[in-house]
Amino acid sequence: MTFDCADPHAQARFWAQVFGTIVEDHSMPVDQLVAHGRMPSDDRILIEGRSAVREVAACSDPAGIEPRLFGTT
Repeated sequence: MTFDCADPHAQARFWAQVFGTIVEDHSMPVDQLVAHGRMPSDDRILIEGRSAVREVAACSDPAGIEPRLFGTT
């Protein structure tokens, strides 16, 4: 499921709490994309000390029961 929202990271944290799931950690691929020049460094932000894409966030259930939620601006 995808949501259009002003702050996708806040939205992902909210839905993760509602469903008891986790906010996905995309720090490794984000750091690699920036390091290899495939993503502008301005598109990267830090959320709780981890790199993230500024305009997208997701939460998912490690058990695969609850839906995966994806938020974007």
